[in-house]
Amino acid sequence: MCFLAGASASADRACCGHQTHRGLFPSRHALYAGMITRMLEGRNRGSALLSVALLVGASLLATGPAHAADTVTVRGSATATSTVGTSIVSGDVFTYEFVLDLSSQSTSATSSSSRTFNDAVQAFSFEAADSNDGTWDPAGITWDISPVSNLALNENSDALTLQVKTSSGAPQLNGVDFFDLVITLNWEAADVDVQLSGGTQTLAEALGTSSPDPTQAQHYLEIRDTVPQSASFTAQATAMDSGDAVSTSRAGAEPAVPGGFLTITGNPGEPLSKNQIVFGGVSLRPGSAWVLEVTNPGSGQVSEVITQGALDEGGHGEFHVPMTRLAPGQNIVVFRFDDLEGNRLTLGNIVRVTAGNLLLAKSPETAQPAISR
Repeated sequence: MCFLAGASASADRACCGHQTHRGLFPSRHALYAGMITRMLEGRNRGSALLSVALLVGASLLATGPAHAADTVTVRGSATATSTVGTSIVSGDVFTYEFVLDLSSQSTSATSSSSRTFNDAVQAFSFEAADSNDGTWDPAGITWDISPVSNLALNENSDALTLQVKTSSGAPQLNGVDFFDLVITLNWEAADVDVQLSGGTQTLAEALGTSSPDPTQAQHYLEIRDTVPQSASFTAQATAMDSGDAVSTSRAGAEPAVPGGFLTITGNPGEPLSKNQIVFGGVSLRPGSAWVLEVTNPGSGQVSEVITQGALDEGGHGEFHVPMTRLAPGQNIVVFRFDDLEGNRLTLGNIVRVTAGNLLLAKSPETAQPAISR
């Protein structure tokens, strides 16, 4: 994991590093800001001083593996392809988002090939587009997520199925009472291979990875009444590298210190398809442009832009890119962004990939070569 915090006179400053813990780095900007703030106050001072000494002129703060419970955020949209009276009209669009705690323990085993994790949902939202012609609007619904009605993994199909019910506020569907909302994610085994053991498992253990990528799964959605029936929908994931710029605030929190972050998830020996590049910033230049690049010297590649975008109006953003964008050999991943004063800053990571697209190595925290541009 690589942090670059604060601003000073020199522009285009650089560092390389990584976070050695397994799994996605926590997806909450307040956590990043809090870690940066605490380090600047002197906690973890030894690690900070060591890292700063490695790169003169850069305010680099490297952290150890401290992190919140591993989570993954699933986002998607569904478009109706059939009509249910005046409630749902073909072409109506609904968006969904939920957060899964990958450290949550299984709650039951429904069969040898299926297991439930009904305590794993930390947050859930479901919204109708303003442009919908249908009258069915979930805005007033209170969703029951502690626990959910059902969150099941199926080993045979490598699928995760979420069924959410409501305690109040659900409108009828063409005169019939609402029953539940069903969202299914179905992966190819190369991306997520569900493995169920005989005992209690965490959700990450059952998925076979601590960094599942929801954008690699096929999404399905049903809005069911008590018959039960549902309109037909086509559903798709919302790309995590284009919809993750969210401003986060905490009551009583210390003021956020501007900083950027870049991490390569996973451990050596894991397939690239199971891991991601996670990057972004906290309280940086509002609306400023950023770019993520990769250079693979062995292939003769000069520099390729993986993706680019802009931070939100608060200067916040968190973005995820599949690690499958990296080629075999040595890759230099570079994240460029602006601090509050407009200085161009650079974070980097050196990642080595095998010919079989497995993660071979990442540059250690204690050896962070500068990237010259």
